[in-house]
Amino acid sequence: MQLPKLPFKPPRRSEILRKANPVREVVEDARELIKSGRQEISNVASSLRVEGTTSPTQVEESREPSKEDKIAQGTACIVCSSEHFSEVSGSLNEAMRFARSEGVDNKEVTRRLRHAREELNTMERFDLSPQQIMNLPELEEPLGRWAVEQSRQLRHSLNAIKDTQDLEKVAAQASNVADEFEEKTMEIKKHYEGEIHPDVDLKKWLEGRKKRGE
Repeated sequence: MQLPKLPFKPPRRSEILRKANPVREVVEDARELIKSGRQEISNVASSLRVEGTTSPTQVEESREPSKEDKIAQGTACIVCSSEHFSEVSGSLNEAMRFARSEGVDNKEVTRRLRHAREELNTMERFDLSPQQIMNLPELEEPLGRWAVEQSRQLRHSLNAIKDTQDLEKVAAQASNVADEFEEKTMEIKKHYEGEIHPDVDLKKWLEGRKKRGE
């Protein structure tokens, strides 16, 4: 009895190339092994996540910031505050320039006063918010609290301006605050850079320097 002939199924092109080129065949086999290995690794990782194992990303996020990280973050906050004070002082000086000839009701004066208020509000809400100050390094926290108080006083003074004389006083006040803040910031940086011995009480050191007239 003669069996019926099965339909001829031509080999795939990839199979022909593999047979014709032994090196290609080895490469294809290696690719299959790598593919299957990746799948096994993925399955193991999935099962670990299901069981509650912490992923590398979560480990990185939960890592406690180092002392250097805290100092860098705090210093950045203080630097931003310094820029805000400088901007306020500059805006008030420009407002004073217009006020001498046009009065405090001039549009250019009003615009610069508004800009000064916005700078102070932004600094207090973001750079010197209670949370930011709590996160400051120990050396910078007193400066942060001092800056908040100075900012509030400046805002009250801005809101009380009635004439050119008032504006002149506030402009001088803002300039003094900006200068003093910058001096305090530089002393803190020197402390970090080792120019001041770490065991020296910075507050007492500054008071002594002030008494000496340095």
